Amino acid sequence: MGERISAADPLRTPKGQRLYTDEHLALIGRIRALLYTDGLTIEGARRKLAESAKTAQVAEAKQEARGKSALLTEVEAELKGILGELGENNNNNGIT
Repeated sequence: MGERISAADPLRTPKGQRLYTDEHLALIGRIRALLYTDGLTIEGARRKLAESAKTAQVAEAKQEARGKSALLTEVEAELKGILGELGENNNNNGIT
């Protein structure tokens, strides 16, 4: 039998039947295109898929960082507002 790309291995039911998800089918289509359309070898397809996965992970990490940065900016603004209110309360009570 030929070489395999393990990411395309299907899940198995308790009775041992193969179970392909939509993600499996999309990956199989991508592998087929890399092999037959782009003319890559199996090893070349593996490298291309690994490269694509790393690029996707980097993009996901950047998006997550943007979300956390926005959250931190929001928290900072709230804390500054609280500090401002505390300062006003202290001034109103004669505390300096």
